[in-house]
Amino acid sequence: MAIRHRGRFALAAIAVILLGIFVPPLVNISRYRGRIATSIGNAIGRRTTIGSVSLRLLPQPGFDLGNVTVEDDPAFGAEPMLHADAVTANLRLTSLWRGHLEIAKLSLQYPSLNLVRAQDGRWNVETLLEHASRIPTAPTSKTRPESRPRFPYIEADSGRINFKIGQEKKVYSLADADFSLWLASETEVRTHLAARMVRTDSYLSDTGTLKLDGRFQRAWNLRETPLAVTASLDNAQLGQLTKLVDGLDSGWRGGVALNVVLNGTPSNLKISAQASIDDFRRYDITSTDHVRLNAHCAANFSSRSEQLSDINCQSPTSAGGVISLRGNLDGLTNSRAYDLNLALAKVPVQQIIFLARHAKKGVPDDLGATGDFNGSFSFRKPDQTSSAVWLGDGTTSDLVLRSSVLTPQLSLKPLQFALQSSLPPRPADHARNRSSVQVRPPDKSKQPSHYRLVVLPFQIPAGAATPVTMSGWFGLDDYNFSLTGDSDIPRLLQIAQVAGIRAPQLNADGSAKLDLSVAGKWAGLESPKPIGAIQVRVKVRMKGVAAPLQVASANLALGDDALTATNIAASFTDTHVALAGMVRMPRQCDSIPACPIQFDLRSDQLSTDDLNRLLNPRVARRPWYAILGRGPEPSIFGTLNATGHLAIARLTIKALPASHVAADVHLEAGKLAFSNIQADIWGGKHHGEWTADFTHDQPVYSGSGTLDAVAMPALLSLVKDTWGTGTIRANYSASATGFTESDLFASAAANIGFDWQKGTLRYLSFNGSNAPLSFTRFAGTLNFHDGKLVLTPESKMTASSGIYQVSGTASGRQIDLTFRNGKHGYSVTGTVSRPKVAVTTVSETQALLQDKRARE
Repeated sequence: MAIRHRGRFALAAIAVILLGIFVPPLVNISRYRGRIATSIGNAIGRRTTIGSVSLRLLPQPGFDLGNVTVEDDPAFGAEPMLHADAVTANLRLTSLWRGHLEIAKLSLQYPSLNLVRAQDGRWNVETLLEHASRIPTAPTSKTRPESRPRFPYIEADSGRINFKIGQEKKVYSLADADFSLWLASETEVRTHLAARMVRTDSYLSDTGTLKLDGRFQRAWNLRETPLAVTASLDNAQLGQLTKLVDGLDSGWRGGVALNVVLNGTPSNLKISAQASIDDFRRYDITSTDHVRLNAHCAANFSSRSEQLSDINCQSPTSAGGVISLRGNLDGLTNSRAYDLNLALAKVPVQQIIFLARHAKKGVPDDLGATGDFNGSFSFRKPDQTSSAVWLGDGTTSDLVLRSSVLTPQLSLKPLQFALQSSLPPRPADHARNRSSVQVRPPDKSKQPSHYRLVVLPFQIPAGAATPVTMSGWFGLDDYNFSLTGDSDIPRLLQIAQVAGIRAPQLNADGSAKLDLSVAGKWAGLESPKPIGAIQVRVKVRMKGVAAPLQVASANLALGDDALTATNIAASFTDTHVALAGMVRMPRQCDSIPACPIQFDLRSDQLSTDDLNRLLNPRVARRPWYAILGRGPEPSIFGTLNATGHLAIARLTIKALPASHVAADVHLEAGKLAFSNIQADIWGGKHHGEWTADFTHDQPVYSGSGTLDAVAMPALLSLVKDTWGTGTIRANYSASATGFTESDLFASAAANIGFDWQKGTLRYLSFNGSNAPLSFTRFAGTLNFHDGKLVLTPESKMTASSGIYQVSGTASGRQIDLTFRNGKHGYSVTGTVSRPKVAVTTVSETQALLQDKRARE
């Protein structure tokens, strides 16, 4: 019998399933679409349209609605208040037995809701909620049907909530919003929301999850509705939140958590909030210690006046210090009036330094401080038409900064702060206390007033006889400080490093006279940049340079983009190398090789021997441990990237003197190039180009140039003999390799084309005459390699006795030359000063060939 009953139940279930599958498509309820839309519109007090409607029996009887649109009140705009592509309305089965259609659940898929705030402060949802509160409904959880309908459970999945102020649609939205609403009791409505905050004009990834749980008592007036709401924001990233607010990632990092509790009515709402930022830091700073910022606030809010009253915010610090903010704020959107008081009591300076290490790049990781900061500031604006009055001052106790880069530690007397306006005070204000400044009345023709926290002048002991005086201010957008006075350069570099100011790492001693300002903007996380002038006297020790550079005087001008040193008077100690002129370099360089330097330098006298002792690592005296295989210290000049002009009044290259030398110079990554070289040499002029490559094991030199109107006696002064007279013009190309003189001579190679005019060879004579050989022109080509000069056969000499074809070699003072003139010729051997001349003859054919070559 039981088996028969179970079989009937199974057949009935199968029949219901088949009916649920096959019957709905056969039932046409589209004709009821308008009636359903009207019914929903009457229920919510808004005109509603439905694109399609279909019946569904499984898994629960109901309707599937498509393209549902709820229009807004025309006073708030023409856009619909709500649109959903698909809505599912599940019916209550218990209501069907009584012949009524009662909706148990409304499910909206991917809905879009527009929340609009009018200029008078009203929201478009107010009248809708007030209308719903007037309709008698039973709680959602009621199981037994009543004469009044039961409030449906309303839910939305993956929705979007947009915000408008008047006709302006804001870029802020809530995306991926899951929403639910139900009537928990006769008078209490509950809601839950989980969403992600986004901007429609940019991509945001880590703004966290915004959650809201609320209880609302049903009331005729929304402003008087009792409510209790808890809202939280979890897993939010600070950089993404700043991008949410102003569209740009400000560069700050940290995990943000926020919890807000609201109790009361919108017209009299009590607010309690707890906010924290964990691991606060700048995006490009990593540290093993974490900064945690937290604050707790309480206040009362009135939606009628949009006023926050009885504000009380507390942010505790270590060692018992506290930062507190109290007062009232009238008008959240335009701040029509406010009365706020900010107090800092026993705030450890160490806490401020700890925060600065995570907010300012370049601050030493071990920077610490002793001392406290105390201050009291008030911000008042009685009403919309009144002028703002910002007052206040603060001070630190004795302040001591400690760091491994500060030797010794830096002790400062108490610093004093005052809140002031950036506009100059009126004459009547001069008698007032400097920490209390009344703002001028509004003047639309001028820029609005800005306030600054002024740091009154204080002194920094910087190693000089008189301290550096510093003063400045912090503004909402920027800051500016000035420094004047004398400083020891090593101490100045230490202080700059502690302040996070990029400064060159110099091994230097000396003094500086400062007239600087350090300014910057908070936005963009720019590094502070000193601007102004410094007069220096300094001794600098450089890598790979045998002697320190002694700068007797120089004026440094620090501009926005470049550092320019002018009026330089410098020399290398214990040498004759002295320089004067100008050097300029950009300020945005991250390293020396990436920094293009420009210069214009001059020297009264310079010798290659002095330069060799300074820069040649094989000449400088090496320490004992060099014998263990440690190479010489790399020179700083091997990393420089410099371009400029060099002028030398007198240059000595070994025994070769030159005057009025000028050249354009380019040095980059160990490669040195001299172009447009001009010099007075041997009574004539030189023009040419030379390069030196120091990137190999041995330096490589190469060059080319021309010599014009050179006096032969002056040229022969190199060998301390005057065996020739006349003037010579030449062009050359040459190369050599090595550090030492012997290496250079052994590797040297050259090709020289010469034209010797109106000359005399004093020790040489032909035809048995004692008269020296004179000629009107001697032209040809010399090749030099392996320590030997080779005179090519194409060389010709035009003398009174005929035209000679000259060829041969010279090595040291030894010569082996042949002079040919037709069938006759001469062989010249021996030395230049003691030549041996022998007459030679050639065959007729050879004579004809030689005559032909001579005529050519």
